[in-house]
Amino acid sequence: MSWKSPALVISRRNFFKTTSSRSVSFSVTSIGPSQSEKLDPENDARTAGDTGPRSVHWCPAHGTMPWPLRSPEGSPARKAMSMAERLLRVQLSRPMRPLLIVAAVLLTACPHPHASNPPPVRTPRDSARVSRQPVLVRDTALEQRAARLELKVLEQDAQVAELQSRLDDARREVVRSMAKLQSLATRAEAASGMAEAEIALQALRSANGSNSQPPPEYAQGTQLLQLSTAEFDQQNYAGALYLSSEAKNAAAAGRGRVASNDRGSGAMRKGETPFALPLRLQTTGRANVREGPGSGFKVLFTLETGVPVVAYSYVEQWVRVKDESDRSGWIHQTLLDRRPP
Repeated sequence: MSWKSPALVISRRNFFKTTSSRSVSFSVTSIGPSQSEKLDPENDARTAGDTGPRSVHWCPAHGTMPWPLRSPEGSPARKAMSMAERLLRVQLSRPMRPLLIVAAVLLTACPHPHASNPPPVRTPRDSARVSRQPVLVRDTALEQRAARLELKVLEQDAQVAELQSRLDDARREVVRSMAKLQSLATRAEAASGMAEAEIALQALRSANGSNSQPPPEYAQGTQLLQLSTAEFDQQNYAGALYLSSEAKNAAAAGRGRVASNDRGSGAMRKGETPFALPLRLQTTGRANVREGPGSGFKVLFTLETGVPVVAYSYVEQWVRVKDESDRSGWIHQTLLDRRPP
């Protein structure tokens, strides 16, 4: 074997658990023809015209140098292999194979982030929980309407108070005039009128029910009866008779209101407040008339838009009404408005 031709020699020492302490193997890849291959006459005859690269592998031996053997790489089927593949062919010993497998597994398991697609940067989340305040939605048109209605109510209250004051002044003037005149009214007639007024007011109180608020006529009749008693004590029997008659008229108006309410939906409910006078209203849209003051009650019938109704009392936001067909029930106040004149 000649070492003058360029060649790549790879040597490796293998340690085995045998009687021999070590073994050495060589792998020689020659670029040009070498004299080591001329030792085989048959090889010279077969490769006389072949000028390509050749490789000779030395088989491992214990203690003696092995005889060169012809590598199967010289066959025509293997000539297409590149020089890099031939140079990278290295015989690995058995002790190195587990290490290679472990390294391959570790390389496969390691993530390789792409430079073009960097991982997203997570911003640190604030641990303190931010309490969100409720957003208030304001309806300007509704607020303006409510303000106008409040002003209208204040105006009407002032008008009612003024009219009531004038009525009281007129009554007092009538009573003073009767005191100056020599009337034919006697003490017995005045006492009888006062007793009748008191009985009428008690009947109104009983008819309205003990659990409901008394109608406004009851308070008005009670006040008139007190004035009648004061005039009777001053021996103004004519004035006392006049005031007791006014108290009986108020009690009669109250009984009429209670009777109309009873015809509409029976006895008054707990917390029901009657209006001072029946209100003439109309529906502002399609409205369900229910059996009681609440959305959980049964729907009795339905009224279309613009149907006239009469309101008698209310419980919170529900109004008890009666239509022209003498049907009664409860409607939510948002579905009612004042009837045009």
